[in-house]
Amino acid sequence: MIHLRPWAVIVVLAVAGCLSPSADDAAASTSTTDAAILDLIGFDPMAQGGEHDHYDIASHTHAWQFEQTDWEALTATSERSAGLHALDVRDGWLFAAVWGGDADDEGGFFILDAHTDPADPQVVGRFQFPGTLSGDRSMEANDDATFAVLGTESVDSVGHVSAAPAGLYLVDISDKAAPELVAFEKAEGIGGVHSVTIHRIDGEDYVFALTGGQNIFHIDTSGPLARLVRVGSIPIGHDSVVMDDPVLGIPILYAANGGAGFTITDVSDPTNPQRLAEWNIPDREDKYYIHTGAVRFIEDRRVVVVSTEDWQDYPSAFWALDMSDFEDIQNITMWQNPGGVAAQDLRFSMHNPRFMGDTLVLSHYHGGVWAFDFSSLEAIRAHTITGVFLPGEDTGWVPKEPTAATATEQVFFDFDNAATPLAFDVEAGDGVVYVADVHSGLYTIKPTWS
Repeated sequence: MIHLRPWAVIVVLAVAGCLSPSADDAAASTSTTDAAILDLIGFDPMAQGGEHDHYDIASHTHAWQFEQTDWEALTATSERSAGLHALDVRDGWLFAAVWGGDADDEGGFFILDAHTDPADPQVVGRFQFPGTLSGDRSMEANDDATFAVLGTESVDSVGHVSAAPAGLYLVDISDKAAPELVAFEKAEGIGGVHSVTIHRIDGEDYVFALTGGQNIFHIDTSGPLARLVRVGSIPIGHDSVVMDDPVLGIPILYAANGGAGFTITDVSDPTNPQRLAEWNIPDREDKYYIHTGAVRFIEDRRVVVVSTEDWQDYPSAFWALDMSDFEDIQNITMWQNPGGVAAQDLRFSMHNPRFMGDTLVLSHYHGGVWAFDFSSLEAIRAHTITGVFLPGEDTGWVPKEPTAATATEQVFFDFDNAATPLAFDVEAGDGVVYVADVHSGLYTIKPTWS
């Protein structure tokens, strides 16, 4: 059951406008405003205070200014975790990738029709992959939803070894009910492919992947079967996003590179990318791992949100940056969770920021989903939170202990991946937000603020 709170967004706006830090105070990790917002919401999404079981999903069931309209368990059952980790929305189709929650599960991705009712998407097809998969952003489709590319790693996020070679799998999805594998490119080096971005440049689709060696691929459809052709290389350290820039008139790739910073590259010629700029967190002192970026023009300014993924004794953060001038990047603000809760072995880490119109939506692992008003620079500086959602459907699944046949769902590289909920990814649909919860499946939520 979802417990909705009745407060109107105007109350949050008023409090945020009065008490939030200005741009000059952007380096502060918490603020009076954030604490006041926790009081207004009526619960702490990071679930601090008192006794708390991180593996009891029923105790986390909360929503504020979000209404849940649909839930699909997909592969989640009482016997296994869903393994849902990556979402993509293209041309009214929703794609949901699963890695498989147990060693004998099949990974791959589901295809859902969101044309008729975006708030109630319907499963119409599935590409089943033999073996478990991984990667936080290891699947995307092209603009007209005719091809999808699935990236696989050698070992998944809960320690399973993939049964198939790691690399890029090109899937023909023109028939949504019967996706067909048409090409494969093996990853160079060890580890496999962690992230995939597809973008159309001059009418042709290109794949930008976090993999060894050449990592820019052309989806060549000139022959009887489509294929992936290596055409260039670009440094990508973690996740990336490509946006057609309305000011410069070129496609720009924004790449997160962990501790090495954030890079901005002109990819108008995929065979010869040109670096435009780079940015790193000021005075980071070995803190923060830059994970993902999101881009939107706001008040004629090129605003880039850079989020971190963290696992130590400090909170994750995102920076909203004014990159209107790549030679003079300005910090608009920095935000961390209201209670200042540390990331704790990824448990309360941030993950992916996405834009839904004037709203920034952020997946925050065990901290759920957060929404912010990004309609103006003033709203951004005010840290105007407009909604919070914690997935709460209970499939009966509980973390398993390690056995000879099955890896543990709980710990990998000392990271806690078993806390429920665990919001990995979010994507914007038509007036709704889709949420990938690793253990319980796919949620569709609808904003209830004005």
